[in-house]
Amino acid sequence: MTKKINLPCNGNGGNKSIKKAADTVTFETSGTCTFTGFNFTGGAGNPYYPSGFSNKTPCDGVGASVSYSYDGTVIPEAGYPFEYTTTAPELGNGSGTIKNG
Repeated sequence: MTKKINLPCNGNGGNKSIKKAADTVTFETSGTCTFTGFNFTGGAGNPYYPSGFSNKTPCDGVGASVSYSYDGTVIPEAGYPFEYTTTAPELGNGSGTIKNG
């Protein structure tokens, strides 16, 4: 099963929730743009993988969607922040947070 998280091209990713269960988490755009970059922020490494996340595909974060393997590890209350850029920079680049819900 894949949890799909739709992110708008206007840059307001907001808070997104996923269940505490192993899954593939796919971030995708609203369809009028594509990612020119997608990354979790707040840690070392490029790409940075927060606890429980691995296997970023594609590894450069470029395309219509970016997927991660998620092992179901509890996400801290504050969540894990992410940032993204798109082919529609005039609308603004985006950020958001993923949490358990």
